Amino acid sequence: MSMSPALRNPRSNTANPSNAITSVHAAEPNPAGDNEGNISQPAGQPLSDVLRGWNADNTGLTVRKSKSLSAKDLEQCPEDDDNIVAPNASHAGTREQAPPATVKHLYEGPPRCRCCINWVEQYPDDIKDSVEETEESKSHVLLLRHKKSHDEARKKPLELHSIKVQSRHLKLALSDILQSYPGVNTSSDHLNFEAPFEPFFHCWDALVQSLRQAETTNAGYLHDLKLLHNVLKVELADSFNECSDLIKSHVITYQYLWTLYPPGTIVLVRRTEEDNDYYAYKVTRTSYAQGSSASFRLQSTYIDWNGHHFGSVRTELEILPFKGTKMIKDLFAMPLHHHSCRIDVSRALFARGLEIQELTSGGHKAFRGTIDIPQKLFTKVYYDTYSVEGRVMIDPANYFWHSEDFSRVGEPLEDILEIQGDHEFEANAHTATHGLSEEQLMLCMPVVRGYCLTTKNWAIFNVDGIEEIQWNDQPMEKLVIAENRKRLLLAVTDQHRKHETRFDDFIKGKGQGLVMLFTGTPGTGKTLTAESIADHLRLPLFSLGAGDLGERTDEIEKKLKVVFEIVAKWNAVLLLDEADVFMEERTGADMSSNRLISIFLRMLEYFKGILILTTNRVLAFDAAFQSRIHLTMHYKELEPSAKATIWRNFLQATDARFSKEEVQELSHTNVNGRQIKNLVRMAQLLAHSSNEAPSIQHVREVMSFTQTETETSP
Repeated sequence: MSMSPALRNPRSNTANPSNAITSVHAAEPNPAGDNEGNISQPAGQPLSDVLRGWNADNTGLTVRKSKSLSAKDLEQCPEDDDNIVAPNASHAGTREQAPPATVKHLYEGPPRCRCCINWVEQYPDDIKDSVEETEESKSHVLLLRHKKSHDEARKKPLELHSIKVQSRHLKLALSDILQSYPGVNTSSDHLNFEAPFEPFFHCWDALVQSLRQAETTNAGYLHDLKLLHNVLKVELADSFNECSDLIKSHVITYQYLWTLYPPGTIVLVRRTEEDNDYYAYKVTRTSYAQGSSASFRLQSTYIDWNGHHFGSVRTELEILPFKGTKMIKDLFAMPLHHHSCRIDVSRALFARGLEIQELTSGGHKAFRGTIDIPQKLFTKVYYDTYSVEGRVMIDPANYFWHSEDFSRVGEPLEDILEIQGDHEFEANAHTATHGLSEEQLMLCMPVVRGYCLTTKNWAIFNVDGIEEIQWNDQPMEKLVIAENRKRLLLAVTDQHRKHETRFDDFIKGKGQGLVMLFTGTPGTGKTLTAESIADHLRLPLFSLGAGDLGERTDEIEKKLKVVFEIVAKWNAVLLLDEADVFMEERTGADMSSNRLISIFLRMLEYFKGILILTTNRVLAFDAAFQSRIHLTMHYKELEPSAKATIWRNFLQATDARFSKEEVQELSHTNVNGRQIKNLVRMAQLLAHSSNEAPSIQHVREVMSFTQTETETSP
């Protein structure tokens, strides 16, 4: 609905040939005092006669008396020395008197070209007063503006363009009928409604009910409301009849889309091809966009969580033009009340809203599905989509703080217009949590934000892919290290978890962390040990390499600080892989490296969690760093017996059946633990491509392609 002011033809006493204005009279004309308190121009009097006492302070000139001048004669005003007094008049005789200030008016004349306006001195002789501004026009309850019909399908030569409501009593009545209708301000001096009169179409029942009440109580606005009702009843008859016939057949035309979406309508946008899987939005207003980007646009809102509160987010939905009729169920944004299974859909949306509500507490979860990772490009944000299966941390507050997504959840819920309507399903006790109503739960966006521990990115997760973690102690049981080492690891981590704040330094807050260093060649079990410890403690594992922190010292310091804060908030185990740069002995040759090590040592003093450092190289550790390591564990090259155990562990996870002799043969190959895992996986894929069970032949075939000459040579 367009609520723009009506177009006017200034100073025109006669109707424009393309338009006609009719007036509807009230029994008692509306007095001309509606604009009491405003400056007005009496009829027939030039505007210049109304203005008095012009004060030209910026020029240092003061007007003592004013002459009544028309705009046409203003530039010809003769000099009048009595009107002007120069500043510091007592010294005027010693100064040269300034010339009088003048104004010259130019007017648009006949066009000479298309690119510019032809300015002339002659006052246009075709400018006349607007018929709407006359006292006679202002005395009517309604002004009905008619225009020529240019639609060949319409039989009427004229069609109603707009209605201007001038009656104060009628405006008061409409304030109740159209209450909270977006874009309508019934207290406006210029209250205009343009065809096709959406507010009255959508609020017709309220208008009829108000008219019946006025007839019963003989309200003061009865006559005025009857006039409006009778005009609209005729004008909207075609829309009501056409819309009724279309909806009976469950179809709609592009021209009548606006009839389906009164403000407050809940619409569904399909997420996937599965039944009852939708996004839900609340429509606030609609409009037709014209031109090259023509479409029917629905201004809408949905509910989202930003880590601190639920709030509404504005968005715009579009339905592209189409010819003929279209099934309502096939529309891009389908009204919920037109869905054949609206009760089931409402219940599914409501249940999903409760699930989202429970996820607001955040936490460590398992996830399987697609994630959206925000990427910033200049001033815009786009999202890369990936399929992921792994662990995630739900943390919207830190997502908005640390990710590239600078969008924000909008107004708090107290600013949201309550959604009207009965959605025909029962609520339960959870609806009061966070102040969400049933409808607001249905409108919750089915995503949560946080950190993907697998891809090491801040991301957006679909709620239907989030699951509780099924904890598994098998990694620790199958970890191929000496049993006494395994016992020591479990003992120190368990006790630190239970009593992490009991032991303290002489300086409060220092020395409460547990720092472990794992050294050894790649593929010997360092990372698997860290993963096993985190699973055993039921804690998230925050893993990153030194290269993930950047290159410049200031950049590394900033990111380290963020990581330590997040790990402390999540109570996570921090795995810092390839941490050589933080542990090397300081020398006088590299001041930048020395500063980085000093920063890391200082932050390490106040770290309270579990930190696991790994390195593939044997280094000359800095003495200050050695004193801060609580447990150092070196991983030697895998012996054949250890390799045999690793081969068996990975083969048992497949449908392969290898003999002891075959496993013994594989245990003497020159591979590490990570390579064994990859070989088994490739052999399995190769076997399944031929519908066979994995065998040692498949493993040998894969090894012949993957191993280098150095690894296969004697």
